[in-house]
Amino acid sequence: MLETLFAYPSFLGTVTLRLLGAAAVVVGLPLPLGVSAALVAVTSLLLARRSPYGTDGADQMTLIIFIAASLAEAIGTPRARELFLWFVAAQACLAYVTAGVAKSVSPVWRDGRALPGILGTNSYGHRRIGLVLACHQRTAWILGWAIIVLECAFPSALLGIRPLTYVLLAAMLSFHATAAFLMRLNTFFWAFTATYPSIVFCALR
Repeated sequence: MLETLFAYPSFLGTVTLRLLGAAAVVVGLPLPLGVSAALVAVTSLLLARRSPYGTDGADQMTLIIFIAASLAEAIGTPRARELFLWFVAAQACLAYVTAGVAKSVSPVWRDGRALPGILGTNSYGHRRIGLVLACHQRTAWILGWAIIVLECAFPSALLGIRPLTYVLLAAMLSFHATAAFLMRLNTFFWAFTATYPSIVFCALR
């Protein structure tokens, strides 16, 4: 059955259903939110099963959000929806801290070689910016450590200090927008900024 479902062109139906579910969530098509979220979650799982290679943290975060949202809507209580928001906020903090700690123990990140190296690649590169950073190693070192500090400090957004929360969210929003422009990591922008309303809610609580 899966072989038939995963074959082309029948699998385009799964992709279309995923698009419809996402559109229903974003623009409010006449579908219950729980159904829309479950539709995106199930079709995302099918996509991952059909093509398990090439996924990244953005795909994982998207899947986590939609599975949790569909479960919260299935339960349907205010408490379940609030727990969903706390869960998403915690997942975002965990993802950022994990990334920050991983960078902090990497020699190439600690000495400033990471950003020029990444931006100098064909896959995620921006040759002009990569060359500039390669010629200005001090700047590359400062930028690398700024990313590390921001990621490791991100959970402090939940401390309830509003200026700190908004500064951290603005900084990470700028980081993801820059990465989307320079490295074409646009899915990271949407996946992680989708967690920011949950973080604001939890911080204000």
